[in-house]
Amino acid sequence: MKICFVKTADNSMASMRFRIFIPAKALEERGHEVEIVFDSEKCDYMIFSKHFNKQRDQLLMAAANKNGIKTVYDVCDNHYNTPMHSEYYRDMSRAADIVTCNTLLMQKAIKAIMGIDAVVVEDSYDTDLPIQEARFVADENPLRIFWYGHFTNLNTLPGLVHQLEYLEEQVELKVVSNGPKIDVQRFENVEIEYHPWSGAHMNHFLEWCNFIAIPTLLNDPTKQTKSHNRATDGIRAGRFVIAHPLPSYEIYRDKYAWIGEDLSDGIIWADNNPKEALVRIQEGQKYIQENLSPDKIAGQWEKALRG
Repeated sequence: MKICFVKTADNSMASMRFRIFIPAKALEERGHEVEIVFDSEKCDYMIFSKHFNKQRDQLLMAAANKNGIKTVYDVCDNHYNTPMHSEYYRDMSRAADIVTCNTLLMQKAIKAIMGIDAVVVEDSYDTDLPIQEARFVADENPLRIFWYGHFTNLNTLPGLVHQLEYLEEQVELKVVSNGPKIDVQRFENVEIEYHPWSGAHMNHFLEWCNFIAIPTLLNDPTKQTKSHNRATDGIRAGRFVIAHPLPSYEIYRDKYAWIGEDLSDGIIWADNNPKEALVRIQEGQKYIQENLSPDKIAGQWEKALRG
């Protein structure tokens, strides 16, 4: 197959890595001809994702359909009811021959909203991030906690900091994102330090930290369809992940990470159960390598495209 992914941003955006760059390379390694394009190309399948070039994408989609190219609309965020995006999401979904998405809940949302049977293609782990030996340090003071993510997730930080307030230990919270820092209520025991997203910063703080915290907004439906990629990369990096519950994180609950509503409880549990915490990381690394490698996910892409 010749497959074209339509590029919309660079690799500083996680969704571009997970939904374009990593699968493109993995599909190429499986013997397919793969290109990342900005304009029309002759190919068997043309895959569109995100929403940064709406008019261009819609014109490309129409041209590809007219020329007999199979079109794929890949959905990794639920913006079907979001102002400024909803019309584009709905038009692209209707126009595409195949709709793919990153989670089961996103699949259900697409069915409910559009009446379309989307195909789930998961995120792999991030090949740009390190796999490290599992490590857990019990009862450290100060606690070394790492938060990373797209700037649209920075609104989850206030809730995290509020939960960390109740810990007895001092907390050093490092934040890496591609957006500006936000104002968060400060507490005496929590020190926050912001850094711009870069591969170097990610690698440095994954090595530095003891906990990776992934909070969310539990009442926000757009957060509920998020993929497991942030938790996956934290576990693969050999660190203990504490995360608020999302449907995609259920694969890790009580086995490879700590998932719950109060992240301070996760820290306390790990400090009280350091051997089990370390085993969870180690077993999680095995699970991820066996089930979420780029090659495994490339197989999901092949199945989705061939129908």
